[in-house]
Amino acid sequence: MLPAAVRDTVELWGFDISTAQFSAPEMRPSNLQLHEHDVTKPFPEEYHGTFDIVAVRLITEGLKGIEDDGDWGAVVKNVAALLKPGGYLQWIEPLHSSLNVYSRPCGYGGGVSNQWTREAIELFQKGYMKTLFPGPLQLSALCQRHGLDELTLEVYPTDHYSDFQEMRRQGVNFLAGSISAMMDHIVDDDEEETPEENGETAGETETVAWVKWTKERVEEVVKEAREELQRTEALFLRWEMQVIVARKPTV
Repeated sequence: MLPAAVRDTVELWGFDISTAQFSAPEMRPSNLQLHEHDVTKPFPEEYHGTFDIVAVRLITEGLKGIEDDGDWGAVVKNVAALLKPGGYLQWIEPLHSSLNVYSRPCGYGGGVSNQWTREAIELFQKGYMKTLFPGPLQLSALCQRHGLDELTLEVYPTDHYSDFQEMRRQGVNFLAGSISAMMDHIVDDDEEETPEENGETAGETETVAWVKWTKERVEEVVKEAREELQRTEALFLRWEMQVIVARKPTV
């Protein structure tokens, strides 16, 4: 809910690709309008140059990673068109490449086993590099390309958020859900093989087992990683959130 002092002075518009996440009409403040729209497509011209502030949140998962003709360039162009001259864009996205496992109170590992979690993160990064990269890492350049002046770019680690336990819970669900969503890009093709050392040697010759990532093997790693992270509060996932504020020039 919005503070009462804001309701009479601010007109709010919300856009999402699906109405499934919209609150019921009777639950909305009188100055809030919600509309269904795919942000990778241009907004109707009636909205162009209309908004003082455009806030974009957490849409990385729905965008393709390539830069030039991909989703990111189109989205920046489309949201920039909504701004009035002098209007502000605030954009918050996770930097998935920073995802890693840590232990409390400090340090990495800390004597607590994190083998399965580290393996799951490697699988996540494999899928990420094939689907989402470079993602929000290109936002600064794209904002400038589409005529916006960057004012600030800041990065905040998730373990510094006030509700640490909630972020910890979200991290576990995010890792498992993302790997499941990217499964087709993680599972090895029939002809693709990955070398894995099995630790045995014969004289000076190393014995190497050739293994492949199957769906069943990936799901096993995810299951074990989830249990490993939930078994003790000493382990947690940490990633960084990028916040960009840009402004549309007045002339």
